[in-house]
Amino acid sequence: MASNNFHRYPVTQKYLMARKSSIVTPASRFEKFIKGDEVYGIVLDMPVAENVIATLVAYINGAANIHYNNGLEYVGASKRYLDVVKAANLYVRYANEIFDRAERVAYFDLPKSREYTAYFLTAKGIYRYAYVPSKIAKDDEKARIFHFGCRNLMRELHEAQLKDRNAAEKKES
Repeated sequence: MASNNFHRYPVTQKYLMARKSSIVTPASRFEKFIKGDEVYGIVLDMPVAENVIATLVAYINGAANIHYNNGLEYVGASKRYLDVVKAANLYVRYANEIFDRAERVAYFDLPKSREYTAYFLTAKGIYRYAYVPSKIAKDDEKARIFHFGCRNLMRELHEAQLKDRNAAEKKES
């Protein structure tokens, strides 16, 4: 079993490239959606299992994708499903409410143990906010709303994936 101090996830080149590309997406692509130094994107690393990590990517324009360290991914749902766009936009807006808890970083390590690591993308830099969902205080409304945004977006992506799968099955039959 992995140590609580450090755990390495096996990763594919495809995953690393997708994650890096998401983190370095420039603010200039979102100028019409943001004011000043607002968050325009989130790259959230979430431990899923002992050797599985998911990276949820959301931008202020409603684009959202999920990438897994084994190379699997679900991308492009926001082009087909308005509910994904709404959930991604709201999630990124929630990040501004807890932005003051984040620290500016120049490195983008994968999380350690069961910690979720959110990278907030802003015009002035990238900021890191780490948390453990089960340890969010009941009276910490801002953190709870931020995590709710994550769960809501994940649910919408899952629903979109099921719709895509059903549509593909209908085509085959």
